[in-house]
Amino acid sequence: MSPENRTKSPLGPLPRRRAWVTGGSIASLVLVLAGIATPVTATAQSANAGVSVAGASGHELTVAGPHGPTGPRGHTGPRGNTGPRGPIGPRGATGPTGPTGPTGPTGPCNDIDTYNPLLVAPIVATHQISGVLFDPDGAGPLDVEAHAGIRTVPGGVYTWTEISNNADFPEDACSLSVSSNGPSTGTPLVGNTSVQVLTQEGVVWETTCTNSFVAPGDPVGTLPTLTCNAAWTEVTDQP
Repeated sequence: MSPENRTKSPLGPLPRRRAWVTGGSIASLVLVLAGIATPVTATAQSANAGVSVAGASGHELTVAGPHGPTGPRGHTGPRGNTGPRGPIGPRGATGPTGPTGPTGPTGPCNDIDTYNPLLVAPIVATHQISGVLFDPDGAGPLDVEAHAGIRTVPGGVYTWTEISNNADFPEDACSLSVSSNGPSTGTPLVGNTSVQVLTQEGVVWETTCTNSFVAPGDPVGTLPTLTCNAAWTEVTDQP
């Protein structure tokens, strides 16, 4: 084949070939042939950036340049908004029992006791004697009052006598009891009642009363009486 019948290359005297050329050489060559840059400039440019080139067959050839160094780390951005509150967690285990607290103040001293006076058989009891201990105004254990009372049964009305006014009454009395010192005898029936109190310090004190009332079948109209004038004394021996 003669040279005249050969297909001429659009790039001049360069032979036409169909191939991928890697690196920066093809990019430098294209720039030189296009008259855009000198061979020295084209070589420097192709070493630093990728270039798109139209090949002989019309396909676009992309030549990638080398990666540059990683740039410096940017500044930390602003803090984001607080997220929504999470769900409530499970209940924790019960903690240990705490220490015992101090002893509280002594409460009010209130007490009551009752008995029916003994009669000679077969006479049944017709009266009732009671003793009460209480704090009338809540001022404390050193401000208590003691009273003894008598009434007919059933349904009679009490007649009360204050016995905390008797001599030597213990101011710290906190409990009370009443009992009989023996059967009531005579006409009218007369008996003795023992009233005892226990103080906060554990000391027992006592006073006595005389009770008098009429027996069933005797003339009526005489109210039962309870006379309490004796001073308070400590019992012997103490518990």
